Amino acid sequence: MDNGAYGFKTDVYFFCVDLWGGALNGDYRVRGGNTNLVTSGCMRAVGDITMGLAVERLADMCAATVDMDPVEFRIKNQLKSGQQLRMQESRGHMKGR
Repeated sequence: MDNGAYGFKTDVYFFCVDLWGGALNGDYRVRGGNTNLVTSGCMRAVGDITMGLAVERLADMCAATVDMDPVEFRIKNQLKSGQQLRMQESRGHMKGR
């Protein structure tokens, strides 16, 4: 039995509680399994996966531009421990070309 993305349902009984109303009498012996699936959210929709592909492709292109291995490029540019992602940092006025 696959409990999907909900890791807290390691006990088979948590998974089956919704099914008890339709269960027939009998002796059931089943196994539960933990998997690493996506929970309900934006990853199940088209938008986030498409954007993820675009970002990964951009990283590959940047790595190629600086003649670097794509994996090495990602490792070198990932956030370090304690470093914060600054999304709202002011850059001042910028002019386009």
